[in-house]
Amino acid sequence: MAAIHVSGKLTLLQRKLSNVLLLNAYDTLTTGQAHMIDARTLCLMIGYNSNDMDTLKASLRGLARRWIAQHGEDHVAEKIAYVGQQRNVKNPVGYLSAALKDGFTTETKPAAPSSSRAKDLERIRDLVASRTPTQRDADRRLFMSQIESADARADFERHGWMSALNTISIKAFWQEMVPDAFEET
Repeated sequence: MAAIHVSGKLTLLQRKLSNVLLLNAYDTLTTGQAHMIDARTLCLMIGYNSNDMDTLKASLRGLARRWIAQHGEDHVAEKIAYVGQQRNVKNPVGYLSAALKDGFTTETKPAAPSSSRAKDLERIRDLVASRTPTQRDADRRLFMSQIESADARADFERHGWMSALNTISIKAFWQEMVPDAFEET
């Protein structure tokens, strides 16, 4: 079991590594037993342009050892699975750190949305969550290219797919992407 540790004692390199490793594994945290990323891609994503691979390897080993030593492998695995089940997490590493520190658990599911707008927002959230990180980035860029108003663009940059100023356009965008997305079943 590999894990990523986040604390005030991490170097900048270790923080970058932890963010990229979790991003790489995020979509399959609960289903995958192992996650892989090649060294070249990892170095490119963290901006590591040195040939000193020993430092990189030592940073990778230190993350996993400290976190498992502090919390135990089973507890870390439980919290990684918990974070993988959460939606709309903007900083997975920070959320995972808080889940370990504060003991987050899955207890009760929020009530189902009752209004039409709430149902649409929930469906949009689910559609976005079903996409890979690369697809989500492409979707976001494509939608942003269609926004003409500066206020609407700023609202989308601030609130993403939950942007109130772009509600109608967002729903139309996703209806075009997934034609039956908003049909009642």
